[in-house]
Amino acid sequence: MREQLEPRRRKLSAEAAARDRFGHTYLYAPAGTPLGDQMGRLTERSRGMDGAALSRVQERAEPEAQRCVPPLLLTPYVAVPLGGSRAPPSPHLPPIAGNRAASCVVRLPPLRLPLPPGPSPDPRAPPPHLGPYDWPVPSRETKVFEAALQGGGWRRGEGRGPGR
Repeated sequence: MREQLEPRRRKLSAEAAARDRFGHTYLYAPAGTPLGDQMGRLTERSRGMDGAALSRVQERAEPEAQRCVPPLLLTPYVAVPLGGSRAPPSPHLPPIAGNRAASCVVRLPPLRLPLPPGPSPDPRAPPPHLGPYDWPVPSRETKVFEAALQGGGWRRGEGRGPGR
């Protein structure tokens, strides 16, 4: 797959390449909400830390601040402080003033699921790992998808592409 994607990645515009990058997941929450207030406090406590120190800070989101399982891990990052202003993302826009959103980097904690109590797993269940010959079986749909990835597009009468 990398062999197919790499030539296309080099052709991306600078803006498209920036959007296509892999990086942190940022979370923004309004001040005055439980999550926004926790993120604001975390940012205040972390003020003055350098990037390396900030990256080691991880705080579990308070239960009343989120409604997902597993709990989120919050890491502060250098951003516009609450009430602060910043330059606009485009010269055609006015400055952003009076920031009312707290922000953090979000991570998920490692998932450790205990085995359920009881007898050993069903022997008819698939193995927990793939063997050397457990590759997907080639199919017509796989070939159509590969052709589309390689720039061939959909051909009339194949798959559910245009003209069908």
